[in-house]
Amino acid sequence: MTLGEIKDRLNSDAASALQWLMPEGRFIRHHFWCGDVFGTPPSKGSNGSFSFNLRKMIGKDFADSDRGYYGIYDVMVAHCHGDQTKAIALARDYLKLPPERRPELRQGHEHGSRGRRKNDDIEVLEVIVPAPETPPVLPASHQRILAGCWPWRTIDGTLQGYSYRIEFEIDGQRKKIPLPLTWCHLRNKKTGDEWSGWHNAALPQPQPVMHAHIMAGKRRILLVEGEKTCDAANRLIENPEHPLSDHFDIATTWHGGTGRIDYVDWGIFKPDQDVTSWPDGDLPNKRLYRPGVLSMERIARKLADLPEPPVFRIANPLKHWAEISAEPLPKGWDLADPIPEPGTLAWISYTLDMAERYL
Repeated sequence: MTLGEIKDRLNSDAASALQWLMPEGRFIRHHFWCGDVFGTPPSKGSNGSFSFNLRKMIGKDFADSDRGYYGIYDVMVAHCHGDQTKAIALARDYLKLPPERRPELRQGHEHGSRGRRKNDDIEVLEVIVPAPETPPVLPASHQRILAGCWPWRTIDGTLQGYSYRIEFEIDGQRKKIPLPLTWCHLRNKKTGDEWSGWHNAALPQPQPVMHAHIMAGKRRILLVEGEKTCDAANRLIENPEHPLSDHFDIATTWHGGTGRIDYVDWGIFKPDQDVTSWPDGDLPNKRLYRPGVLSMERIARKLADLPEPPVFRIANPLKHWAEISAEPLPKGWDLADPIPEPGTLAWISYTLDMAERYL
């Protein structure tokens, strides 16, 4: 049996495979939850940090990394601490089980889900563009944990919608969830009523990069991960005492992180522009050696497909931090955060100067 066949067979019976791999996990709607990717039981009052979407066949373990798992075999590799030999053996053990001996699915209950069930009856008929130029209305439950809200406009200034971020704590861990908000034509599936309003539906594709409508004429561009980091970077660019002001005219980003790279209009970048990307300082984890840099390398491949791509470089803050400190950068550090000791503005400048050219 080839590796491709193993992956296909695991994905064809994904729910049972996850329950077999993590007996303490539970199914809530179309998600499988567990304490972590290693099968640790979730703590009381929590679903756990590992989640796998059985419709999209992707998952995450927020306690380990923000990077995703793509398919059941990928989960098994992470479960085996990155050892693919053990993962293949584990997969074969499961696939040897006859269907009648595979575990029954265990159902869980979603914490705080009573108010959310109302939205199950609402379907999006159409995302309407342009969106109204009036303040967006967020779900009431999100307003008290709102950490920021950002408009997204196409190159001609058309408002596609917004994104916003909510932040909260679960079991002492800080969670950050980015969400889209668009103006939609909606329908209640039970009553048939139709109306237009703000809804958590995805931005239309292709999604614009941030500040697309003012990007023309900007030659030196900084690409970062996340809206808050982009805001911080643009403030630093305006500060004549910060090295970003010497290197860049504007900072930009895209919405949705790694999972949305394929849906972005990267064609906005022109051959006379010089783009430098600064990845988040995500530390190597059980699955990926350079998680932040890998996202930027995916973007480099997208830009390489353009008829006339821009100059594109990738800075490597982790690499150059290791040259000045025996301690790692704080997990997830980015340009929106204060520079930890012994870092200085000179370290920022040097990291930018040493950015590797990809295009």
